[in-house]
Amino acid sequence: MNAVLLGYFESFGSEEDRLWEPSRKRVYSALVPEFSILKAVISYDGLRQIRDLALQLTKDLPGRAHASALAKIKSLFGVAFRLFLIDARVSSLSRTTDRTRTYDLVLGGFFAFGALWNATKLPRNAALAPLLRDLPSSLVKWAAIVHPVRAPPPDDEEKRIVLALTEFYIVILQSDTHYAKSFLHANPDMAPQIVELWIRFPHSYRLAAPHTDSDVDIASVVFGIVTAMCRLYVLLARPGSNPSEDDRALFMNALRAARVTKRALFDVIGPQTHYLARSVPDHMLMRGVWLHYIDIVSGLVQLPEFQPSKIPRDIIPFVIMAAGVRLEKKDYMSTAELLVFTDIICGLAPTNRPLVQAIKSGVFVALYTLDRAPEDFRIDVSPLVRRLSAGLVHGKVLRALRHTYAPGKDMKDHSAEEKPTWRSLMRTYENFGQIHFNYCTEGLWRRSIPCQNSTRMHWDQSHGYNCHVDNGPWDLKGTYQDNKGRYEPKS
Repeated sequence: MNAVLLGYFESFGSEEDRLWEPSRKRVYSALVPEFSILKAVISYDGLRQIRDLALQLTKDLPGRAHASALAKIKSLFGVAFRLFLIDARVSSLSRTTDRTRTYDLVLGGFFAFGALWNATKLPRNAALAPLLRDLPSSLVKWAAIVHPVRAPPPDDEEKRIVLALTEFYIVILQSDTHYAKSFLHANPDMAPQIVELWIRFPHSYRLAAPHTDSDVDIASVVFGIVTAMCRLYVLLARPGSNPSEDDRALFMNALRAARVTKRALFDVIGPQTHYLARSVPDHMLMRGVWLHYIDIVSGLVQLPEFQPSKIPRDIIPFVIMAAGVRLEKKDYMSTAELLVFTDIICGLAPTNRPLVQAIKSGVFVALYTLDRAPEDFRIDVSPLVRRLSAGLVHGKVLRALRHTYAPGKDMKDHSAEEKPTWRSLMRTYENFGQIHFNYCTEGLWRRSIPCQNSTRMHWDQSHGYNCHVDNGPWDLKGTYQDNKGRYEPKS
């Protein structure tokens, strides 16, 4: 994750150079009498100079040049950031009529802060750290004012606003774990801001493709949205991170504040997956986007508060489609993670419909192709194979696999393996296919179970009681019982 973030921030600086110049002209034209207070407390050129100097400090500068850059930043900081450190200006500035120029000033502060924060990570720039002690808390309040979900942004500024906000969130969340958690608890509105950006992606944003060289790249915006949400989940809710009760309570409060209900969560997974697979241009950041996104949704759907009563029909087809897209791009890691997420969704479903959808959507093709990936890129997907194999006891699942071309794969030269793969699924298909033919198609099954509708027993609990069934092949140990006797399969 750190390597991907480093590339993201390195590309971010050069991209921002193109975005800064049009904003600079608007800010100067905004300095009319009603903006006289702004003229006294902030210098737009000062923010840009701070950012440029901070970027230089991340490189190896000679001794005198380094000391000069540090001194210049200290001299500019008080004037350039005074607006952001005075809370009284927040309410007055939010009521100004020219919102575009207001956004330019605020986003300029976010860009400069991001460059300063990255510079202070180096020991030789530690003298800048005291300057940033109070600034992040104030920027959280400014982020609430320019947040695109809470206040409709000016035309053609939405991507730039999201880019600035997500960079600010990421640099805070990627800092020391203790500091990041303490900051989130001290500024509880930051967590809902991050969740709101993510849950309303992509429908609430105008993420059109760049039209000019100065426009924002879509992949950078999407990376920021997904990575900020992923880091928030990792810090506050992922079981492997050992979050405290207060951490988890803060995360759940953020979800409630952002109106993330069970239905809203499952309804957004399909559109987000489709958008990431089809609408975002291929970019070096997309592998990181997919891994972070799967981490988020896999964790959220398994929270006790979000256990589903039903699964939307569009989730599995879109997930398998996305796995196919990543396979075409040789992104085997993301493909395997998408298949792991498919197994999670199928395990949460109260019926076997997601299994049937997965087979019809081409999950076998993904398993077959992934088995031929280089060893270094293989991830264990055996839980999905086991679930598909277990599902073959259902006639509907068996017929779905039969209607694909999967059973035509040559099995002669393949021996059994330690971990289940597509070959294990085919062996199970052959075994259960013969059982299904003998006991269902020929009618021998009806002689053992008088009800003549055994396929209902897995999901219809009352049917099982009516038939007096204690056990059966549907995770019931392979034994049946009725009023006249008990039947056990031969070993």
